[in-house]
Amino acid sequence: MHARRDADGWKQMFLDPQIVSPSIVEDPTGRLHCLFTFAGENSPNFNAGYMWSDDGGDHWSKIERVTCDTVAKASLGGVYWLAEPYRGRLCFVINNGSTLYYGTLLV
Repeated sequence: MHARRDADGWKQMFLDPQIVSPSIVEDPTGRLHCLFTFAGENSPNFNAGYMWSDDGGDHWSKIERVTCDTVAKASLGGVYWLAEPYRGRLCFVINNGSTLYYGTLLV
């Protein structure tokens, strides 16, 4: 469960228990971008996923899968954002223990 306090008190939201290692960054417009690993249905391997929120994290978009089946079979270990946008893009790295995958998101 995720709990968040704001001016109206505490809000609670139940999260998908299969989401692991979320990494969140805010772009210049205030949109939150979240990368994470998640277990696929009927699979022991982890994929990389992406969601965004325009209301400070109260509501999130549907999960968009970032990785393909070949990468998912490697069972990903972590996702990380670069702290600041680079040349107008949010940059991220996905790690599976031996290989790093790099990606960008235009903001």
